[in-house]
Amino acid sequence: MSIIPYSPLQRGLLTGKIKPGHQFGEGDTREGSRWYKPENIESANALLAKIRTRCRRPRCNPLPTRHQLDHPPARHGCVLVGARDEKQVKENVKALDFTLTGDELKKIAQAVSEFQMVD
Repeated sequence: MSIIPYSPLQRGLLTGKIKPGHQFGEGDTREGSRWYKPENIESANALLAKIRTRCRRPRCNPLPTRHQLDHPPARHGCVLVGARDEKQVKENVKALDFTLTGDELKKIAQAVSEFQMVD
């Protein structure tokens, strides 16, 4: 059996580009989602900062995608990511430029275990 991770960037939230007070466009369903409450956006951005610092990848947007590719025990051969334009496609492809070490995977797991989200 295989698992294909879908939306490893949580519809843009795990890129770090969405900040509290972000204005979503008309018809964008993210605005009503609990993931996009200001306090959850802050928590997600704090998690990203912590992971990027621990993994020494300060501006690495494809880090969550790479994590899905390297995460044991599954080590997925495929991750479904979305892109709205050519720039996002190029950013997503950068996840193939590196691999995460075992130490980095442990640091990510620790940071994720400390993550808190408000319902």
